[in-house]
Amino acid sequence: MSEKLLPRVYIAGPYTKGDTELNVQNAMVAGDLVIEAGGAPLVPHWTHFQHTFRPHDYETWMTIDFSHLVNCDALWRIPGESVGADREVAFAHEHGIPVLRSHREVAEFLRTSKRAPAKVRMCCRSARRGPCDGSDDHPRVHRDMGAGACVWPHRPQRQRSVAEMRWWHIVIGLACISWLAVFGLLGVAR
Repeated sequence: MSEKLLPRVYIAGPYTKGDTELNVQNAMVAGDLVIEAGGAPLVPHWTHFQHTFRPHDYETWMTIDFSHLVNCDALWRIPGESVGADREVAFAHEHGIPVLRSHREVAEFLRTSKRAPAKVRMCCRSARRGPCDGSDDHPRVHRDMGAGACVWPHRPQRQRSVAEMRWWHIVIGLACISWLAVFGLLGVAR
């Protein structure tokens, strides 16, 4: 039995510029709209809660974001000035990931998206938009490759459980724990 895989939409928008709490809220609302439209949102703003618990520098978070973005089917650039979100848009363009600018575009993309689990293969396709030549060292999922288009040796993917596919439950759990710790509700000494 194969699990149903939803198209993944990365939410890119302002975080630190302006009201951080409002920016996180706006990104989470956009993520909820993706869910309602039939997609699986990846909202990097969720790491806000991790950052309040264990801060890391800006470039560390950007590297983590790029590592997630490369595996997404589309990027939704929500309104607001943001150098980081603009870098994510440039990264998406470099890697052939569609950039969407409105809820209507997201809904249309998700309506027409053909994500068939049986056709998903792990590949190490280069950013040059050509077939694999073995020069890249990171796996990437490609759904648009025809038979024989990739020369990289493929390993069969194991079935993933729903719990593994929904890693954000862990992120939300950590966020709740960190929120409780910040406000001293767990009795953790600082």
